[in-house]
Amino acid sequence: NGVKVLYFVPKRKLTAEDEEDSTIFGRFMGGFLLVSTAFIALYVSIAFNFANAGSNTELIINSAILLFVNNLDELSLKLIQIFFPTWMMMKEEEDHHDKVAKEKIEILERNIINNEEVARRELEAAKNEILQVMKSIQNNEIESLRNEIRQLQKK
Repeated sequence: NGVKVLYFVPKRKLTAEDEEDSTIFGRFMGGFLLVSTAFIALYVSIAFNFANAGSNTELIINSAILLFVNNLDELSLKLIQIFFPTWMMMKEEEDHHDKVAKEKIEILERNIINNEEVARRELEAAKNEILQVMKSIQNNEIESLRNEIRQLQKK
């Protein structure tokens, strides 16, 4: 999540209500804190596993310590929610709008595919109808020519 925040910091357009420098700095710090906490958790996990793999009891204690360190990620998110509540609400709202937009795009894509299939079927039906009409016209013309030939042969 922190990487996403860092990635989207320069991409989001600021509104007139935003204070440009503080908003960008707040987003950057939020993303930086999330990423750094994740890297600290990874480092501590690796260091503990290499350093303290003596007995089963030590592994259980190490696991408890690792769970605590990994829990810091959630705690940092709660801190960000406390210190930047409007920003968090904005991000949640953006996520919701993104999700709704993706769902609408999927529905539109399905409708386009369905409409293409309907259009293909209607086109095929129209082609068949035109071919039948053309055959009927040809048959009528052929019959008309035969009748003319018969009349000419009688004369």
